Amino acid sequence: MPTQQALPLNYHVDYRREHFYVSPSNETAFTWIERWPEWEGQRRFALYGDAGCGKTHLAHIWEQQAQALWLTPEIIEDTTPDAVAEQAMAFVLDLPAIDDMWLFHFYNLCQERQAFWLICHRLPPSQWPTQIPDLRSRLATIPAIQVKHPDESALKELLLKLFRERGVIITEAIAHYLLNRADRSFVNLKTLVESIDTFALKQRRSISVPLIRKYLEESAEEDII
Repeated sequence: MPTQQALPLNYHVDYRREHFYVSPSNETAFTWIERWPEWEGQRRFALYGDAGCGKTHLAHIWEQQAQALWLTPEIIEDTTPDAVAEQAMAFVLDLPAIDDMWLFHFYNLCQERQAFWLICHRLPPSQWPTQIPDLRSRLATIPAIQVKHPDESALKELLLKLFRERGVIITEAIAHYLLNRADRSFVNLKTLVESIDTFALKQRRSISVPLIRKYLEESAEEDII
C-alpha cells in the first residue's frame, strides 16, 4: 500500500481539570491544588518530580483557579521584579532556573503583598543551588510535595489521554500492549505516541495492535542499523 507524507500538525495539549487522572502517584499533590487557597496559612507551595510526571498539568489547573500569572523566561529577562509583582496576586514558577537576585527580590515583594506562588521543579526548593543564604533559608520553608512515578493505571490513562489529544481513540487492549513493550516514563510515552500517530498517517492505517507491532519492529531494525 502506498504511503503518504505526514504533514506537521500543531496538537493541543489538554490541561483541563477533567482530563487530569488522579492516581496514588499524584493524589497528595492534586489535593493541595484543590485545597487552594486554604494552604494552611502558606502562600507558597511547591511540586517537584521528574520531567513529564504531571507537574505542569497541575500547575495549569491551579493557574485557572487562582487567575495566576505564569512566569516565563521572557518575563523574567525583560521585566523587573517590582513590575511583575504588581501584575497579579498569584504566580506560577515552572522554570528550570531563575536568577538568584531576581528571585530573592521577587520573593520579598510577594511576601509583602501576600501573593500566592505555585512552584514546579525537578527538585524541592530546599535543594535549589542558590548562592544567596537568605534566599536559601526562605526557600527551605516552602512546603513541597513530590509527584511520584506513575503506577500502571495512571500510565494507561495517560496513553488514552495522549492519543485522544491527537484525535485518536484507542482501546485499553492497545494501551496494555504498548505499555508492556515501552519505556514507562511519561516523557517517553509522549514521544512514542507522537511517533506512532505519524507512522499511522504515513501508512494510511488506523492505530491497532498490528500497526503498533509493525512500528516497533521497524524501529528496532533501524536501531540495529
